[in-house]
Amino acid sequence: MLVYIIGMPLSGKSTLGKALAEELNFDFFDTDAEIEKKALMFIDEIFKNFGENKFRELETEILMELNKKKNTVIATGGGIITNNTNNPYLKTGFVIYLKSEIKLLEERNKSSIKVRPLLNNYSLKELYEARKDKYLALADLVIDNSASVCEIVKTILSSLGEE
Repeated sequence: MLVYIIGMPLSGKSTLGKALAEELNFDFFDTDAEIEKKALMFIDEIFKNFGENKFRELETEILMELNKKKNTVIATGGGIITNNTNNPYLKTGFVIYLKSEIKLLEERNKSSIKVRPLLNNYSLKELYEARKDKYLALADLVIDNSASVCEIVKTILSSLGEE
Protein backbone atom coordinates (compact mmCIF):
# COMPACT_ATOMS: atom_id res chain seq x y z
CA MET A 1 0.00 0.00 0.00
CA LEU A 2 1.16 3.53 -0.82
CA VAL A 3 -0.12 6.63 0.96
CA TYR A 4 0.49 9.99 -0.69
CA ILE A 5 0.11 13.25 1.19
CA ILE A 6 -0.60 16.27 -0.99
CA GLY A 7 -1.24 19.88 -0.07
CA MET A 8 0.15 23.36 0.00
CA PRO A 9 3.72 24.23 0.94
CA LEU A 10 4.00 24.63 4.72
CA SER A 11 0.88 22.56 5.41
CA GLY A 12 2.79 19.95 7.41
CA LYS A 13 2.89 17.09 4.90
CA SER A 14 6.33 15.87 5.98
CA THR A 15 5.60 16.08 9.69
CA LEU A 16 2.33 14.20 9.24
CA GLY A 17 3.91 11.72 6.85
CA LYS A 18 6.64 10.75 9.31
CA ALA A 19 4.11 10.29 12.14
CA LEU A 20 1.73 8.29 9.96
CA ALA A 21 4.51 6.07 8.59
CA GLU A 22 5.70 5.34 12.12
CA GLU A 23 2.20 4.42 13.25
CA LEU A 24 1.67 2.15 10.22
CA ASN A 25 5.20 0.74 10.43
CA PHE A 26 5.74 1.93 6.83
CA ASP A 27 8.75 3.55 5.19
CA PHE A 28 8.63 7.32 4.73
CA PHE A 29 9.87 9.44 1.84
CA ASP A 30 9.62 13.14 1.07
CA THR A 31 9.74 13.86 -2.67
CA ASP A 32 11.53 17.19 -2.16
CA ALA A 33 14.27 15.53 -0.08
CA GLU A 34 14.63 12.79 -2.69
CA ILE A 35 14.95 15.39 -5.47
CA GLU A 36 17.71 17.15 -3.53
CA LYS A 37 19.56 13.83 -3.07
CA LYS A 38 19.27 12.98 -6.75
CA ALA A 39 20.28 16.43 -8.00
CA LEU A 40 22.94 16.93 -5.30
CA MET A 41 21.63 20.44 -4.74
CA PHE A 42 18.91 22.23 -2.83
CA ILE A 43 15.57 22.92 -4.50
CA ASP A 44 16.16 26.68 -4.64
CA GLU A 45 19.43 25.98 -6.49
CA ILE A 46 17.63 23.75 -9.00
CA PHE A 47 15.13 26.53 -9.66
CA LYS A 48 17.87 29.15 -9.92
CA ASN A 49 20.19 27.12 -12.19
CA PHE A 50 17.73 25.11 -14.27
CA GLY A 51 14.24 26.54 -13.75
CA GLU A 52 10.93 25.16 -12.59
CA ASN A 53 10.49 22.86 -15.60
CA LYS A 54 13.65 20.91 -14.71
CA PHE A 55 12.49 20.67 -11.10
CA ARG A 56 9.12 19.29 -12.25
CA GLU A 57 10.90 16.72 -14.45
CA LEU A 58 12.95 15.55 -11.46
CA GLU A 59 9.81 15.48 -9.34
CA THR A 60 8.10 13.14 -11.81
CA GLU A 61 11.18 10.88 -11.99
CA ILE A 62 11.24 10.60 -8.20
CA LEU A 63 7.50 9.95 -8.06
CA MET A 64 7.86 7.15 -10.63
CA GLU A 65 10.65 5.58 -8.54
CA LEU A 66 8.77 5.87 -5.25
CA ASN A 67 5.61 4.52 -6.87
CA LYS A 68 7.30 1.09 -7.09
CA LYS A 69 7.60 0.83 -3.32
CA LYS A 70 5.28 -0.99 -0.97
CA ASN A 71 4.07 -0.02 2.50
CA THR A 72 5.27 3.54 2.14
CA VAL A 73 4.03 7.00 3.06
CA ILE A 74 5.14 9.71 0.64
CA ALA A 75 4.95 13.42 1.39
CA THR A 76 4.88 15.24 -1.93
CA GLY A 77 5.90 18.72 -2.92
CA GLY A 78 3.01 21.18 -2.97
CA GLY A 79 3.08 21.53 -6.74
CA ILE A 80 3.24 17.86 -7.68
CA ILE A 81 -0.40 18.09 -8.77
CA THR A 82 0.39 20.79 -11.35
CA ASN A 83 1.85 18.19 -13.72
CA ASN A 84 -0.96 15.94 -14.98
CA THR A 85 1.62 13.24 -15.78
CA ASN A 86 1.86 12.64 -12.04
CA ASN A 87 -1.84 11.98 -11.46
CA PRO A 88 -1.93 8.29 -12.51
CA TYR A 89 1.00 7.56 -10.18
CA LEU A 90 -0.64 9.34 -7.28
CA LYS A 91 -3.91 7.49 -7.87
CA THR A 92 -2.20 4.10 -7.42
CA GLY A 93 -2.14 4.90 -3.71
CA PHE A 94 -4.40 6.40 -1.07
CA VAL A 95 -4.20 10.19 -1.51
CA ILE A 96 -4.62 12.44 1.52
CA TYR A 97 -5.09 16.15 0.94
CA LEU A 98 -3.83 18.01 4.00
CA LYS A 99 -5.91 21.16 3.78
CA SER A 100 -4.69 24.36 5.44
CA GLU A 101 -5.94 27.85 6.02
CA ILE A 102 -3.91 30.44 4.11
CA LYS A 103 -3.47 32.47 7.28
CA LEU A 104 -1.74 29.52 8.99
CA LEU A 105 0.51 28.95 5.97
CA GLU A 106 1.52 32.61 5.94
CA GLU A 107 2.37 32.47 9.66
CA ARG A 108 4.46 29.35 9.15
CA ASN A 109 6.23 30.94 6.20
CA LYS A 110 7.33 33.88 8.34
CA SER A 111 9.21 31.55 10.67
CA SER A 112 10.41 29.04 8.07
CA ILE A 113 14.10 28.87 7.26
CA LYS A 114 13.47 26.81 4.11
CA VAL A 115 13.67 28.75 0.84
CA ARG A 116 10.58 28.25 -1.31
CA PRO A 117 11.37 29.54 -4.81
CA LEU A 118 7.78 29.81 -6.06
CA LEU A 119 6.97 32.21 -3.22
CA ASN A 120 9.31 34.72 -4.87
CA ASN A 121 6.79 35.04 -7.70
CA TYR A 122 3.46 34.02 -6.18
CA SER A 123 1.66 34.48 -2.90
CA LEU A 124 0.43 31.47 -0.97
CA LYS A 125 -3.11 32.61 -1.74
CA GLU A 126 -2.38 32.65 -5.49
CA LEU A 127 -0.87 29.17 -5.35
CA TYR A 128 -3.81 27.89 -3.33
CA GLU A 129 -6.36 29.33 -5.76
CA ALA A 130 -4.53 27.76 -8.70
CA ARG A 131 -4.20 24.34 -7.02
CA LYS A 132 -7.19 23.74 -4.74
CA ASP A 133 -9.41 22.06 -7.33
CA LYS A 134 -6.61 19.68 -8.33
CA TYR A 135 -5.94 18.75 -4.72
CA LEU A 136 -9.63 18.02 -4.19
CA ALA A 137 -9.97 16.04 -7.43
CA LEU A 138 -7.10 13.70 -6.48
CA ALA A 139 -7.92 13.25 -2.81
CA ASP A 140 -9.33 10.06 -1.34
CA LEU A 141 -9.42 11.84 2.02
CA VAL A 142 -9.45 15.57 2.77
CA ILE A 143 -8.25 16.40 6.24
CA ASP A 144 -7.89 19.78 7.90
CA ASN A 145 -4.52 20.33 9.52
CA SER A 146 -5.89 22.46 12.35
CA ALA A 147 -5.98 19.42 14.65
CA SER A 148 -2.91 17.94 16.33
CA VAL A 149 -0.74 15.51 14.39
CA CYS A 150 -1.88 12.72 16.75
CA GLU A 151 -5.55 13.46 16.07
CA ILE A 152 -4.96 13.65 12.31
CA VAL A 153 -3.10 10.33 12.33
CA LYS A 154 -6.00 8.71 14.26
CA THR A 155 -8.48 10.04 11.69
CA ILE A 156 -6.37 8.71 8.82
CA LEU A 157 -5.93 5.30 10.47
CA SER A 158 -9.70 5.10 10.90
CA SER A 159 -10.19 5.93 7.20
CA LEU A 160 -7.67 3.24 6.27
CA GLY A 161 -9.36 0.72 8.56
CA GLU A 162 -6.19 0.48 10.69
CA GLU A 163 -7.55 1.44 14.12
